Amino acid sequence: MNKENIALQIYSVRGDLEKDFFGTLRAVKEMGYAGVEFAGLYSNDPVQVKTFCEEIGLTPLSAHVAFPEFMADLEGTVNTYAALGVPYIAIPWLDEERRPG
Repeated sequence: MNKENIALQIYSVRGDLEKDFFGTLRAVKEMGYAGVEFAGLYSNDPVQVKTFCEEIGLTPLSAHVAFPEFMADLEGTVNTYAALGVPYIAIPWLDEERRPG
């Protein structure tokens, strides 16, 4: 598989995203990645993020959302990532008390 078919979980560059969200997305694309899994939008509007990703040719594939955040506003979270064009939301981990055994 070549790098053009690989997406980056952008949580791994979260420090850069905090400093320059759109510049980091551009750098990810320039490194050769075709897609990303979001881990927050850093207060950016999902429609603006979607438009930017379309402009630079970066595909939003999924998002990972902490379970408490997801449950606090299920509909809002789904709507946010739907506006971005993300087809999948993943829960990256569960506290031990929420695991069934």
